[in-house]
Amino acid sequence: MISVLISGAMLAFSMPGFPLHILVWFSLIPLFEELSKSRPISGGVKGFIFFSTAFSISHFWVVGTMTTNFPKFAGFSSFEGFLAFLLLVAYQGAFYFPFGFFGSALSKKNPYLVYPSLYALTEILRESGQMGFTGARISDALFNEPHLVMISSVIGDIGLSMIVIWVNVTIWKLIKGRKLCKILIVILILYIPWHFFPDSFRDPQEVRMMKVYLYQTNEKPEEKYEESVRERLERLPKTDDLLITPEAYIASFLKKSPDVDHPVLIGTLFFDGYNRYNSALLIDGKRAQRYDKVRLFPFAEFLPYPRFFGFLKFLKGFAYYTPGRGYHPLNYRGKKIGVLICFESYFDDGAVKYSKNSDFIVVMTNDVWFKYKIALWNHFAKAVFRAAESGRWVVQVANKGITGVVDSWGRIRLILGTGRNILKETWVGRPHPTIYPKIRNLLILIPIVLLILGIFSDYQEPYLSNYSALSILRRKPYL
Repeated sequence: MISVLISGAMLAFSMPGFPLHILVWFSLIPLFEELSKSRPISGGVKGFIFFSTAFSISHFWVVGTMTTNFPKFAGFSSFEGFLAFLLLVAYQGAFYFPFGFFGSALSKKNPYLVYPSLYALTEILRESGQMGFTGARISDALFNEPHLVMISSVIGDIGLSMIVIWVNVTIWKLIKGRKLCKILIVILILYIPWHFFPDSFRDPQEVRMMKVYLYQTNEKPEEKYEESVRERLERLPKTDDLLITPEAYIASFLKKSPDVDHPVLIGTLFFDGYNRYNSALLIDGKRAQRYDKVRLFPFAEFLPYPRFFGFLKFLKGFAYYTPGRGYHPLNYRGKKIGVLICFESYFDDGAVKYSKNSDFIVVMTNDVWFKYKIALWNHFAKAVFRAAESGRWVVQVANKGITGVVDSWGRIRLILGTGRNILKETWVGRPHPTIYPKIRNLLILIPIVLLILGIFSDYQEPYLSNYSALSILRRKPYL
């Protein structure tokens, strides 16, 4: 069982914000070894413990948010917040019980096909439904490796995760076969080519499409609730082109668009007389357009499956919101801007939609709730994959941070210092088409087909195959 805990810890420490990203290529090896020796039920328990460990370590910052920061705002106790965190960890870990169960049951089958496929299907299930989440996805560890992130422009971050699992299986088998030199070759293949690419490829001179101003605020959660709408508007910097604010810069429910004498994309709350929305308003002169957040944060912004989770109503934030009617871009002087608000950047559906009808994507967020920078990097890493998958530049603007710009290949171009009030003039480049949005709905067939092939194909341990195959061929049949 210690091996399982080590495996979970290695995965956690490879996540964004931690300094040991290279561990991702070895993180599942102890788990695979345990599953290969376990019965299905035992394997299921080990799968649960593995991801519960990985998630609780990589998201340790949620404890402080749920026991200190958010309770002051929502009015529940620290003890209730801690119990909610434990439920979150257990829920996330539960998805890996089937992975461990079937991973053990199929341990004698082809692991190069079975384990990547099972892991991908587990991640697809984990992001589905009203309580879907993608935190601690194994591909997140590669967010700062552009040559690998680019692969997600074809197969998405799920496909990239499958490659990471396949490498883990390969290294595991090489270790068992005592082929240590080949392990070094595998790692070199993954990292060395990037350092031989010309500088023009790693940092090309992009054609500038549009200038924008990023307004990173640095406010405590309660500060903006104490100011009137007029005071909030008066604090906006005056710029000659589009100013972008964080999520909920105006924390009052607007009923109509306010008067602003310069172009701004502003995060606000909106009430249309019937429903409340977490919104973004694009104001340019007398013209105003609104985007309403489509994918709401479970429990804080809406109550998922009320019949089962009604007892968790105490986690309600400022209000329960109504989801928006779809991912539609906002038009600004001939350019179309796709907007994702906070939690929405954790999922690829919005970015895929915007790849068809927008010129670039803005992520507005309010990450001031989180004390540790690891939480901020966890979130910003998602913008990297959304950019690569959609072929659109992604601009993230946050209260406190991380505010930054990612180009259409998933390369980080700008990062502003966290915990500071900053107004930054920058620009975005032109988009380009990618394959992933066109084949996204078909990609789920890949792990299913590979899993079937892995179950029904013959497999022999590679470090035994030479001997066993030759010996069988050379033997004379018994008469």
